[in-house]
Amino acid sequence: MALLLAALLSLTLQRTRFREPERAASWQRAAASTLQQLAPGERVLIHPHWDRSALPYFSPNSAPLLHLERPLIEDLNHTSAVWILAPSTQTEAALARLPFAARADSSETFGQVTLLHVPVPAGAHASYELAQHMQSARVEKVRGEDRLVCSSYDARKTQWSCPGKKAPRHVGASERELLDGPRTCIEGVAPERGGALHFTFPAVPLGQTLHLRAGWTLISLRKKRHRPSTIAWKVLVGDELMDSRTFSFDEDWRVIDLDTRKLSGQARDVHIQISSPSPKDTMLCFNGWVRP
Repeated sequence: MALLLAALLSLTLQRTRFREPERAASWQRAAASTLQQLAPGERVLIHPHWDRSALPYFSPNSAPLLHLERPLIEDLNHTSAVWILAPSTQTEAALARLPFAARADSSETFGQVTLLHVPVPAGAHASYELAQHMQSARVEKVRGEDRLVCSSYDARKTQWSCPGKKAPRHVGASERELLDGPRTCIEGVAPERGGALHFTFPAVPLGQTLHLRAGWTLISLRKKRHRPSTIAWKVLVGDELMDSRTFSFDEDWRVIDLDTRKLSGQARDVHIQISSPSPKDTMLCFNGWVRP
């Protein structure tokens, strides 16, 4: 029996070694075809999420890659279509990772790998995104009656410069690493001198729902791993408090959907306040969307 098992293992290893060059060539051809056809506004999803076989073939053109196991609809806000590369036996599982009923309008097979082109439904795109309106936002460091207004805006970096020697010195929107991967968000740094960081987004055109997402940044979690803390935040729409909660340490990208049906079709200022009992290196990233 031992000899039989050894023989079967040897045969399996030989087949694996034989197929490995074919598998690598399949990923390479599929990646080359993707890059050749990739249009502006399109992204690339590799399946399975943990498989890195195709990544070398996208270097140095890796910007369109979606490094998220389960993208949310908001992650595709500026995306017209997604190219999926997956083992030919796993295309259904790959399609199921998208946050809508995904159907490919074209497919092509390269050996062991299938390339799918999936349009993103027009209704998935938001009409308003907080991160896209940082320049019109008012950002303040508030402590008691003292209010320090961040008054210098850098359009290239999409960030405000704030007065004072204590953090935050800069507040802006960019791609940040969170627990489950990179996302475009606004980094809210709790003021080191205490108090709170206030954001005001003026005249936000509201719909049925204000979709907010927020979570700790990965760099903050690393810096504070030996002194965990919490983050408090409040959201006001106009003068009405719509959400108040505490983010526990290492909390992932939280989904917060606020019902704004009674204000649909109207414009209101949206206020977001961030504070922490242990503010040093405490960073919460957030974003928000309104869909038509």
